[in-house]
Amino acid sequence: MPLKNRILIIDGDNLCHRVYHKFKGLTTKTGKDSTLIYGVPYLLLSYIKRFNADKIFVAFDGGRSKERIKILPGYKKRDINLALDYEAFYSQKTILKEYLPYINISTIFGDKLEADDLIYRLTRSFSKSSYLTIISSDKDFTQLIKNGISIYNPFKEIIINSYNVSSIMGYSVQEAIDYLILDGDKSDKIPGVKGMGPVKIRKFLDEFISIENYLDNPKGNWDYNAIKVAYKQNNILINLKLYYLKYGKYDTPTIIYPKWDIDIFKKLMFEYNVNLLNNLDNINHFKKLT
Repeated sequence: MPLKNRILIIDGDNLCHRVYHKFKGLTTKTGKDSTLIYGVPYLLLSYIKRFNADKIFVAFDGGRSKERIKILPGYKKRDINLALDYEAFYSQKTILKEYLPYINISTIFGDKLEADDLIYRLTRSFSKSSYLTIISSDKDFTQLIKNGISIYNPFKEIIINSYNVSSIMGYSVQEAIDYLILDGDKSDKIPGVKGMGPVKIRKFLDEFISIENYLDNPKGNWDYNAIKVAYKQNNILINLKLYYLKYGKYDTPTIIYPKWDIDIFKKLMFEYNVNLLNNLDNINHFKKLT
């Protein structure tokens, strides 16, 4: 069956943080911060044009997973960012969740539901009938790559797919989860195996193919206990399919589907002094989405 739709699945918080640092300091005439309200729609428009998208879903992070915190209390515990105006950032993020559907962009979110898991849920729903591009710089999504699913890293401006993932990331799709388990993730406060960096992890996977193979038949000068502990802990933290099957399929996220009403969105743009929709061509790009 031919692929019918070109769907963009966007990591909403990744997008918002990128916009905040790119357009930081934008305000309305009254001094109200307008960074996200200005920048997010402009970047979404650029993605519609670049990927000729038919549908767009933006997944917003709703906080740390309770189940993952039970496993690792420090998981994704963010340090305070003094450069971020939290009140302005989160208030605009809340507005975007509600208003983006008025320009045919679906939003998905839920309390204590992580964007990673919501994105995985969407790939399960659409991968058989559509071509999916996940837009995020989060390396965890490499585990989802297959025929019909690719990743666009907006920071490096590269598309990662099943043909080039090994040359770009240093591991294949099949190795992604085990590589990330051993390497850990500093940004998410997930510890890897001490002393195992890219070179040693590559050597380990070349020799054993997988962590399970090693644990079934350990040999060589590797720290068996450290690898076993990391596998038991990090697998459920990183493996999106495993987490979904154990916990995620019972979650009920909120999805707001397109409900085109350009006048409502124009009022928001006017309030924040944004002229994006003064251009009919821009409106038509959003209008064509389904």
